[in-house]
Amino acid sequence: MDGGSSKLFPQCRIAAAEGKSALPHFNSTAISRAEYNPKTRVLSIWFTDGGGPYDYDRVPLFVYEGLCRAGSKRSFFNTYILDQYAAR
Repeated sequence: MDGGSSKLFPQCRIAAAEGKSALPHFNSTAISRAEYNPKTRVLSIWFTDGGGPYDYDRVPLFVYEGLCRAGSKRSFFNTYILDQYAAR
């Protein structure tokens, strides 16, 4: 992984290194937590208003890592996830 992996939430870093799913909780006004399954490439997101999980299909690992690193989870979600991946 690249040198930026140390900036990931510990749960994100461990999951990415081990190829496992993680459930980090974010200090965000929009997104409370996220889980990524690298085998199925499904990103599950829970929102602070109680909505979720919303599952986004075929999401690359680097997008999940970007969400973990993002200063604004809302902005990252709106720009890189919302209209880019199918939700269910």
